Amino acid sequence: MSGPPGDPLSPVAPAGRADPADPAGEGDSADQAGSADPRLAGLTGSTVVVTGAAGGFGRAVSRALAQAGARVVLTGRDPDALDRAAAGLGVPADRVLAVPGDLTDPAAMDRVAAAALRRFGRVDALVNNAAVFGPLGPTWTLDERSWWHAMEVNLRGVLRGCRAVLPHMTAHRAGRIVNVVSSAGRTRWPLASAYSVSKAAVITLTENLAVELRRHAVSVFAYHPGLLDVGMAEDPHRFAERHGPAARAIAAWLRDQADSGGLTPLRTAVTTLALLLTGAADPLSGQYLTARDALAALACSRKADAR
Repeated sequence: MSGPPGDPLSPVAPAGRADPADPAGEGDSADQAGSADPRLAGLTGSTVVVTGAAGGFGRAVSRALAQAGARVVLTGRDPDALDRAAAGLGVPADRVLAVPGDLTDPAAMDRVAAAALRRFGRVDALVNNAAVFGPLGPTWTLDERSWWHAMEVNLRGVLRGCRAVLPHMTAHRAGRIVNVVSSAGRTRWPLASAYSVSKAAVITLTENLAVELRRHAVSVFAYHPGLLDVGMAEDPHRFAERHGPAARAIAAWLRDQADSGGLTPLRTAVTTLALLLTGAADPLSGQYLTARDALAALACSRKADAR
């Protein structure tokens, strides 16, 4: 995927990547993305914490995990939206726990992890999905507090999530963490520097954590789901209205991506993330991965290189 307009040097994503989850391009809604996939059978009985679980992608991920047999702990800022998301997972209530929490609260993720352990006795995986886009415009014109707020949510929130669950995971020598990132962290995104820089930092944090966690048998991934038909790409006009004049160029780029087939099917994005939690990609711990990567082939290649 190329970057937003205004950046002639922004590279195009490598071509030729397989789409293992949805070759037919099916599944374009959060509800459709939740049907069970036999490759996810290994998730049955596991406990997964999902941040930003009330939003479009977080809700779809939570539903897919629940349909695969996982016990899902949903967290987010809006208690009502969180309860609606939990009720919509389509599984028995005793397999779902909603714990409201704001990632800017230093103790929020500790409370989420503690609630998960009390209810289910274990935490097997964490999906750090919550994020904000941050202010848009030339960086030097932006309100510094708004710019830094994006760091607080997107980077520090990920750090807090990891710190909350890793004592349990390392003690049990098992666990997987998926940090949801973006191509904005791999290339430059003019007019969206707060978002871009925060995601770049999460990618590097993931690389460091992977090395530190290797001896503890815990895997961590930086995962880019692609540009999805939820959130900002779902309604570029509304996105531009909410974020002001600087968002118009990005909104136009979003429309171009949608018109040219540049969106990733939601089912593909969700299923690939869930596959990371099964252990299928553990040899790739620390890597930046995308929804269209052929995980099995990449993992086999990494194993061969390690011999």
